[in-house]
Amino acid sequence: MSSPPEERIRQYFAARGFTPSDGGSGDLGFPILSFRDGERLVQVVVMPFSPVGNRTSILSAAMGALELKRSAHMVYLALPKLYASMIDGEIFEERGLGLITFDERRLDEVIRAKESEPAKAQAARPGVDEEELRGLRAKILELEALVKSLDRELRSLRRAPIAIQPAQDVSMEPLPSRPAPPASPSPLQGGELPSYFKDNPWLEILAKRGREGPDRYVG
Repeated sequence: MSSPPEERIRQYFAARGFTPSDGGSGDLGFPILSFRDGERLVQVVVMPFSPVGNRTSILSAAMGALELKRSAHMVYLALPKLYASMIDGEIFEERGLGLITFDERRLDEVIRAKESEPAKAQAARPGVDEEELRGLRAKILELEALVKSLDRELRSLRRAPIAIQPAQDVSMEPLPSRPAPPASPSPLQGGELPSYFKDNPWLEILAKRGREGPDRYVG
């Protein structure tokens, strides 16, 4: 018969040089195991198997484990392997939360917890306010969501085909030139005869006939 998961978890961390520390159930309703390695504090929230286990209870345990990051350097959520298919591993990795799964025969560290300085230790620094830390944490989460949204939109734009409009020929045809108006004949200067009268022998004959009287015809 296999030992309870809490005892197997103690053996797992003891083999890695951690010393058991005071733990308890806190306000989560699940056992909490604590281990120390020098100044580092590791806490593990153990969710035992239950026939009525569901995604809601798993998320509740995960949120409680995240709250422990305020006082611990590394935090794990330990749950039966049967429940592992109900969770999204990316959420654990993004939040730095470790994941341990177990069954009756073995125990596995699926996701290693990311070590970070506890929030309480950060708040104890001079000039850092607890309320300010909560505000900064909320802004960071908003920025992460915004960056992910922008990244999705950028990837969508990169995948979308780009319609290239052909360049239109905007060269303008020359306007037809307006025909020049016909040159009007220049008026004659006073007393000047047209060119066809100059050196014309008939002009002298006609002038003589004008001075002679009318011809007389003999009947």
